[in-house]
Amino acid sequence: MSVCSHYIRRCALVTPCCEKTYPCRFCHDREENHELDRSSVEFIKCTQCSTIQEVSLHCTECGIRFGMYACLECRLFDDQDKEQFHCDKCGVCRVGGSENFFHCDNCEICLKISLIDSHKCRSESGKDRCPVCFEYVHTASEPSFVPSCGHLIHFKCYNLIQRFGHSSCPICMQSYNPPATRTVGNVNGNT
Repeated sequence: MSVCSHYIRRCALVTPCCEKTYPCRFCHDREENHELDRSSVEFIKCTQCSTIQEVSLHCTECGIRFGMYACLECRLFDDQDKEQFHCDKCGVCRVGGSENFFHCDNCEICLKISLIDSHKCRSESGKDRCPVCFEYVHTASEPSFVPSCGHLIHFKCYNLIQRFGHSSCPICMQSYNPPATRTVGNVNGNT
């Protein structure tokens, strides 16, 4: 099993889709030609004693806790404090502290609290794919932002197109002026 660059944890996921063991869903998705549906994972493997067991907070054999932060719904375990929180409406864990975000029911995504009265609300924009890398913004581990046009884009993708002289939204061509700031609550992963 490979070393995970996304999380520090003491368990691995037993993936029902390909019947392999991976440290996390990002590691799985990088290696396989399909995405792991985290909610389908029923078993995990303790990395300390190798016991395969149903998803739980502690190992049934050696008693170790699988992660300081644990969300059984998301099958997420992490020993690094990223101010993780689970958003019931998004159905995923996010990083950055729940007190710093609100869930926009129309956009269907968590946004920075500073945008509560000023973001351009677009119905179901949380289901957008980044216009540069095409990864879903809703479940991405990459931080994203909402420019004035309301089309979501990852920061790394925004920086990439800026390096090539593009200063407008790839979808609607509206100018990215003023520069964007992080406003979307990224899924628990790399921060």
